[in-house]
Amino acid sequence: LYDQASELGLEGVVSKRADAIYQSGRTKSWTKVKAQKTDDFVIAGYTVSDRAEGLAALGMAEFENGELHYRGKVGTGFDRDMATELLARLERLTAGASPPEGVPREIMREMHWVKPLLSARVRYSNRTADNAIRHGVFRGLRDVGGLTTPAPVKRKRLIAESDLATIWVTNPERRLFGKTGPTKLDIAVYYALVGDFMLPHIVGRPVSLVRCPTGKPQDCFFQRHAFTGMPPSVAVFESVNSEGETKTYLSVEDAKG
Repeated sequence: LYDQASELGLEGVVSKRADAIYQSGRTKSWTKVKAQKTDDFVIAGYTVSDRAEGLAALGMAEFENGELHYRGKVGTGFDRDMATELLARLERLTAGASPPEGVPREIMREMHWVKPLLSARVRYSNRTADNAIRHGVFRGLRDVGGLTTPAPVKRKRLIAESDLATIWVTNPERRLFGKTGPTKLDIAVYYALVGDFMLPHIVGRPVSLVRCPTGKPQDCFFQRHAFTGMPPSVAVFESVNSEGETKTYLSVEDAKG
């Protein structure tokens, strides 16, 4: 059960002595065991403070699709001697260093960034919604000789140039959402750029169209059902709604849609 709690990223488990009775309130027969995780992270920076008389915390990061992403600070686990040694090494790595992706503004101001040449083993309880580590504890250096950057993962294109060439946009110069808004062609180009990221999340699912026949905001409306003159690239399927009626809905099945 403890291993499953750790794998699921839960905070831990609460257990009771087998020979103890169930009773309300705080008792010594109940105990909480926090689940702990251990991973290696890149040391991307550090902070200093007068109170700590030197090194205060390490800024941790990890590679994701070839890019370094910030994962939070670790300020415990190293004694005075280790803190002094770490600071001496990190100070030599600041020249030409740049921050990783996803650094909060308040952290950006206090952190001294270093080249990603050192990594550390960190024990932590879990991660926050934005993937930052919680309750991190430094457990030692893992790679002092140099950390190589993983090769970027080449994303497979879902929308080919041939798909875009066959899409017909009516009135491409018509502006939407007012005189200074984007044109219909601008919208089409935008979806072509972000389509590779959007398609995996919407393919095969019901979608609604925002239609603006005149280009004016007050004339825009949502289109959920099939309509006359609909392009063949937009798929349709039937489903029963909450009122028991069979309706035809729209879906996207490929890049042209």
